[in-house]
Amino acid sequence: MPPIDAAGSSSPERRASLRKYERLCLKKQIERVYTNGATVRVSFLKVKFISLEDAPHEKGLPKVLFAVSKRMVRTAADRNKLKRLMREAYRTQKDVFGENEICQGSLHRSALAIAFMFQASGDKLPCYQKMQSVMRKCLRKVCTAIEKTNSGREG
Repeated sequence: MPPIDAAGSSSPERRASLRKYERLCLKKQIERVYTNGATVRVSFLKVKFISLEDAPHEKGLPKVLFAVSKRMVRTAADRNKLKRLMREAYRTQKDVFGENEICQGSLHRSALAIAFMFQASGDKLPCYQKMQSVMRKCLRKVCTAIEKTNSGREG
């Protein structure tokens, strides 16, 4: 029996979760994202992404990775908190890929790998609302960049 969400629905499309198959785990794929991936930057987030034609994809969702450098944020507790914030912001904002038909079509053809990196230093950590708005802007920029690369291939 499928789990029931807070709204009382057992429908899987209503749940905004981050499943294991949505996480980027393979070392080869991570290296490809960091070496060959296109880059988008919004505020304190840097996003690298690449299309993985040879990788199997699950349910038309991108595979994601969240990274915070020790050089940027010294304490492990703060790094973990930032990764939790990024995961939660992505989890609630990933519907951007479903809204954009070109992104959705691209995701059904091949897997998309995305690495989110926190790129700011200082003592002040961003609040959840700021992280959420920056994440939404990042995801829209990724969709726009995918749209440009797809139109470049067709033309």
